Amino acid sequence: MQGRKEPGLCREEPLLVDLIKKIDTDNWRRRWGSVDLGEPNWIIGFAQLCYNARRPELVSIIAETIMATAQLEHFSRLNQRHLSYILSAAPDSNPALIHGFLNRCIRPDWVTACYLTDQAAVGALAGSVRSFALHESKEVRDFFRNDALFGRLWAEVPSPEHDAKHVAEWLQLLAAVGLLGRSIPPRTFQPLGQDRLNSALLSHPPMPDRGITANQAGLWHGVREWLHLDQESFTADRSLAEDVLRAFRAAESGGRRRIALLNGIMVDWLEQCQAQGWRLIPEERSLFDALEDAGED
Repeated sequence: MQGRKEPGLCREEPLLVDLIKKIDTDNWRRRWGSVDLGEPNWIIGFAQLCYNARRPELVSIIAETIMATAQLEHFSRLNQRHLSYILSAAPDSNPALIHGFLNRCIRPDWVTACYLTDQAAVGALAGSVRSFALHESKEVRDFFRNDALFGRLWAEVPSPEHDAKHVAEWLQLLAAVGLLGRSIPPRTFQPLGQDRLNSALLSHPPMPDRGITANQAGLWHGVREWLHLDQESFTADRSLAEDVLRAFRAAESGGRRRIALLNGIMVDWLEQCQAQGWRLIPEERSLFDALEDAGED
């Protein structure tokens, strides 16, 4: 499953969102807080409905139940996206619950297969890895560090034949791999060029003053990481860059400390670029190093 919505669910979504808004949290916890939910192949669609209804606490209860009751066989047919939704839905859970769930249900070879399979689109993989990288638990982040990620990253390096969508998704994957805490090995890159970078950035335009989506943020993380690695000179479209800066300033972290710190790092960098007439400045430090330093302040 790669986030595809079934036609029936699309037609019924407004009704389901309205129903979810009316659910009593205590009753929901009593009903679903300690039952065996089996294979959670439905978690992505359900989580999206809860978030659309602004009821994240409902999916958090479900995620905690999954982590407490799931078994190894429940994940044999699932992929990294299902797992990222479960882990991100319950960021404040007891660390022992999370670590017990991962050690009981997720095997390293399963993670490797998820990273390498062509069935995981580059953009979807980037989103999942970014979710793992921004988890508050260092043990969780360490669990998902895997050299297979580098194999997939190098296999997907944009070539002249790739379109702007692929470039944008690859930049997101580049940043996600770096944020997970593995230094990107030295490598000679072909410059992406002004036109391709502009096209990639325009593929995910922000909505000023309404915060920034995960994909938009991930793309700009990737541009910063790319310039850090390649030292390529690039000047962003002024109007677009101003909108992105406003979006990062308005971004909400949902109480997630690492996301708040990362947003602050991006705002600081973008303000420096703004002062240079929107010439995007290659940074000496990677995003991961900047994030770790900010966390120590």
